[in-house]
Amino acid sequence: MSYVFLWTDCVGCGTHFSCNNVYVPSLPINGERHPICRSCFDRWNSIHRPNNPLPLHPLAYEPIPESDMGNCIRGSEYTGKSSLSEEEINNLSKKEK
Repeated sequence: MSYVFLWTDCVGCGTHFSCNNVYVPSLPINGERHPICRSCFDRWNSIHRPNNPLPLHPLAYEPIPESDMGNCIRGSEYTGKSSLSEEEINNLSKKEK
């Protein structure tokens, strides 16, 4: 049996990483989904969903069997919406600078 990884760059930090293209978390930018690395996923959760973090799929950064490549874009049940208001996000951004 063969396995497949997706090698990509994280849209958040630019790190080159491998992932499972079916389950990797991603962020929408201009209508397209872009993968993010584990560190950026954890950081996003801590900022945007501190009280109700999105769970990471256990296979997000694991290889996918080649036989499962037929339907690579399955989508996610998670919306990736922040639980913070726009003002709270802006205040956090100011603190980090």
